[in-house]
Amino acid sequence: MDICAQKKEIYNALKIGRHSSSPKWENSQDSRYLQYCQVCQAYKAPRSHHCRKCNRCVLKMDHHCPWINNCCGYQNHASFTLFLLLAPLGCIHAAFIFVMTMYTQLYNRLSFGWNTVKVDMSAARRDPLPIIPFGLAAFAATLFALGLALGTTIAVGMLFFIQMKIILRNQTSIESWIEEKVS
Repeated sequence: MDICAQKKEIYNALKIGRHSSSPKWENSQDSRYLQYCQVCQAYKAPRSHHCRKCNRCVLKMDHHCPWINNCCGYQNHASFTLFLLLAPLGCIHAAFIFVMTMYTQLYNRLSFGWNTVKVDMSAARRDPLPIIPFGLAAFAATLFALGLALGTTIAVGMLFFIQMKIILRNQTSIESWIEEKVS
Protein backbone atom coordinates (compact mmCIF):
# COMPACT_ATOMS: atom_id res chain seq x y z
CA MET A 1 0.00 0.00 0.00
CA ASP A 2 1.51 3.34 -1.01
CA ILE A 3 1.79 6.37 1.25
CA CYS A 4 -1.25 8.13 -0.27
CA ALA A 5 -3.48 5.14 0.41
CA GLN A 6 -2.23 4.98 4.01
CA LYS A 7 -2.97 8.68 4.54
CA LYS A 8 -6.44 8.15 3.07
CA GLU A 9 -7.05 5.27 5.50
CA ILE A 10 -5.98 7.37 8.49
CA TYR A 11 -8.05 10.33 7.27
CA ASN A 12 -11.12 8.11 6.89
CA ALA A 13 -10.55 6.67 10.36
CA LEU A 14 -10.47 10.15 11.85
CA LYS A 15 -13.34 11.58 9.84
CA ILE A 16 -15.79 8.68 9.69
CA GLY A 17 -14.98 6.92 12.93
CA ARG A 18 -14.65 3.30 13.90
CA HIS A 19 -14.45 0.48 11.36
CA SER A 20 -13.51 2.94 8.62
CA SER A 21 -9.94 1.75 8.17
CA SER A 22 -9.16 -1.77 7.09
CA PRO A 23 -7.75 -4.01 9.83
CA LYS A 24 -5.22 -5.63 7.48
CA TRP A 25 -2.48 -3.60 5.87
CA GLU A 26 -0.91 -4.84 2.69
CA ASN A 27 2.59 -3.96 3.83
CA SER A 28 3.53 -5.68 7.09
CA GLN A 29 6.44 -3.29 7.65
CA ASP A 30 4.02 -0.37 8.04
CA SER A 31 1.90 -2.17 10.61
CA ARG A 32 4.78 -2.39 13.10
CA TYR A 33 4.76 1.39 13.47
CA LEU A 34 1.01 1.71 14.02
CA GLN A 35 -1.06 0.87 17.08
CA TYR A 36 -4.01 -1.43 16.69
CA CYS A 37 -7.22 -0.80 18.62
CA GLN A 38 -8.73 -4.09 19.76
CA VAL A 39 -12.15 -2.53 20.38
CA CYS A 40 -12.47 -0.71 17.06
CA GLN A 41 -10.71 -3.53 15.19
CA ALA A 42 -8.71 -0.98 13.24
CA TYR A 43 -5.36 0.79 13.25
CA LYS A 44 -5.25 4.00 15.27
CA ALA A 45 -3.81 7.28 14.11
CA PRO A 46 -0.67 8.35 15.98
CA ARG A 47 -1.37 9.88 19.43
CA SER A 48 -4.96 8.70 19.47
CA HIS A 49 -6.65 6.81 22.29
CA HIS A 50 -9.85 4.83 22.55
CA CYS A 51 -12.66 6.40 24.57
CA ARG A 52 -14.87 3.89 26.36
CA LYS A 53 -17.77 6.37 26.64
CA CYS A 54 -17.79 7.47 22.99
CA ASN A 55 -16.76 4.00 21.78
CA ARG A 56 -14.29 5.35 19.23
CA CYS A 57 -10.67 6.37 18.91
CA VAL A 58 -10.04 10.10 19.36
CA LEU A 59 -7.00 11.92 17.98
CA LYS A 60 -4.93 13.59 20.76
CA MET A 61 -7.58 12.65 23.33
CA ASP A 62 -7.16 14.66 26.53
CA HIS A 63 -10.19 13.43 28.48
CA HIS A 64 -13.87 12.57 28.16
CA CYS A 65 -15.95 15.43 29.52
CA PRO A 66 -19.22 14.36 31.17
CA TRP A 67 -20.59 17.92 31.02
CA ILE A 68 -20.65 18.03 27.22
CA ASN A 69 -20.79 14.23 26.78
CA ASN A 70 -17.91 14.38 24.34
CA CYS A 71 -14.16 13.95 24.27
CA CYS A 72 -11.74 16.85 24.46
CA GLY A 73 -9.17 16.14 21.80
CA TYR A 74 -7.65 17.56 18.66
CA GLN A 75 -10.89 19.07 17.34
CA ASN A 76 -11.99 20.99 20.45
CA HIS A 77 -9.00 21.32 22.78
CA ALA A 78 -8.60 25.02 21.95
CA SER A 79 -12.20 25.68 22.97
CA PHE A 80 -11.67 23.77 26.22
CA THR A 81 -8.52 25.77 27.01
CA LEU A 82 -10.31 29.04 26.23
CA PHE A 83 -13.11 28.00 28.59
CA LEU A 84 -10.54 27.32 31.31
CA LEU A 85 -9.19 30.84 30.82
CA LEU A 86 -12.50 32.68 30.63
CA ALA A 87 -14.37 30.90 33.45
CA PRO A 88 -12.04 32.20 36.21
CA LEU A 89 -12.03 35.66 34.64
CA GLY A 90 -15.84 35.69 34.70
CA CYS A 91 -15.84 34.50 38.30
CA ILE A 92 -13.37 37.25 39.28
CA HIS A 93 -15.68 39.77 37.61
CA ALA A 94 -18.67 38.38 39.51
CA ALA A 95 -16.70 38.41 42.79
CA PHE A 96 -15.83 42.08 42.23
CA ILE A 97 -19.51 42.88 41.69
CA PHE A 98 -20.49 40.94 44.83
CA VAL A 99 -17.86 42.73 46.93
CA MET A 100 -18.92 46.14 45.63
CA THR A 101 -22.59 45.31 46.26
CA MET A 102 -21.90 44.27 49.84
CA TYR A 103 -19.70 47.31 50.44
CA THR A 104 -22.32 49.65 49.02
CA GLN A 105 -25.10 48.12 51.10
CA LEU A 106 -23.06 48.00 54.31
CA TYR A 107 -21.60 51.51 54.22
CA ASN A 108 -24.32 53.29 52.20
CA ARG A 109 -21.78 54.77 49.83
CA LEU A 110 -20.04 53.77 46.66
CA SER A 111 -16.24 53.81 46.68
CA PHE A 112 -13.81 52.38 44.19
CA GLY A 113 -10.74 52.86 46.37
CA TRP A 114 -9.79 56.29 45.02
CA ASN A 115 -10.21 59.26 47.33
CA THR A 116 -11.58 61.45 44.55
CA VAL A 117 -14.35 59.06 43.53
CA LYS A 118 -16.80 58.73 46.39
CA VAL A 119 -20.52 58.91 45.92
CA ASP A 120 -22.56 59.79 48.96
CA MET A 121 -25.66 57.63 49.17
CA SER A 122 -27.43 59.88 51.72
CA ALA A 123 -30.06 60.80 49.13
CA ALA A 124 -30.89 57.13 48.78
CA ARG A 125 -31.27 56.88 52.57
CA ARG A 126 -34.04 59.48 52.50
CA ASP A 127 -36.25 57.19 50.41
CA PRO A 128 -38.19 54.95 52.80
CA LEU A 129 -38.32 51.90 50.49
CA PRO A 130 -35.31 50.93 48.44
CA ILE A 131 -35.87 49.58 44.97
CA ILE A 132 -34.16 46.30 45.85
CA PRO A 133 -34.31 45.45 49.56
CA PHE A 134 -31.01 44.13 50.84
CA GLY A 135 -31.73 42.33 54.06
CA LEU A 136 -29.96 39.62 55.98
CA ALA A 137 -31.06 36.86 53.57
CA ALA A 138 -29.81 38.80 50.53
CA PHE A 139 -26.52 39.53 52.32
CA ALA A 140 -26.09 35.82 53.15
CA ALA A 141 -26.91 34.82 49.56
CA THR A 142 -24.39 37.37 48.22
CA LEU A 143 -21.75 36.12 50.64
CA PHE A 144 -22.45 32.52 49.56
CA ALA A 145 -22.24 33.50 45.87
CA LEU A 146 -18.96 35.27 46.57
CA GLY A 147 -17.60 32.08 48.13
CA LEU A 148 -18.71 30.04 45.11
CA ALA A 149 -17.15 32.53 42.71
CA LEU A 150 -13.83 32.52 44.55
CA GLY A 151 -13.85 28.73 44.91
CA THR A 152 -14.56 28.28 41.21
CA THR A 153 -11.83 30.79 40.36
CA ILE A 154 -9.28 28.83 42.39
CA ALA A 155 -10.35 25.36 41.16
CA VAL A 156 -10.70 26.17 37.45
CA GLY A 157 -7.65 28.44 37.57
CA MET A 158 -5.54 25.55 38.89
CA LEU A 159 -6.92 23.31 36.14
CA PHE A 160 -6.01 25.99 33.58
CA PHE A 161 -2.48 26.14 35.03
CA ILE A 162 -2.13 22.34 34.78
CA GLN A 163 -3.46 22.33 31.20
CA MET A 164 -1.02 25.08 30.19
CA LYS A 165 1.89 23.07 31.61
CA ILE A 166 0.75 20.04 29.60
CA ILE A 167 0.22 22.11 26.43
CA LEU A 168 3.67 23.67 26.70
CA ARG A 169 5.15 20.14 26.90
CA ASN A 170 3.12 19.17 23.79
CA GLN A 171 1.29 16.39 25.61
CA THR A 172 -2.24 15.46 26.51
CA SER A 173 -3.27 14.65 30.06
CA ILE A 174 -3.46 10.95 29.12
CA GLU A 175 0.08 11.01 27.70
CA SER A 176 1.29 12.85 30.81
CA TRP A 177 -0.39 10.26 33.04
CA ILE A 178 1.20 7.41 31.06
CA GLU A 179 4.62 9.08 31.34
CA GLU A 180 4.23 9.48 35.13
CA LYS A 181 3.07 5.87 35.42
CA VAL A 182 6.14 4.56 33.58
CA SER A 183 8.67 6.59 35.55
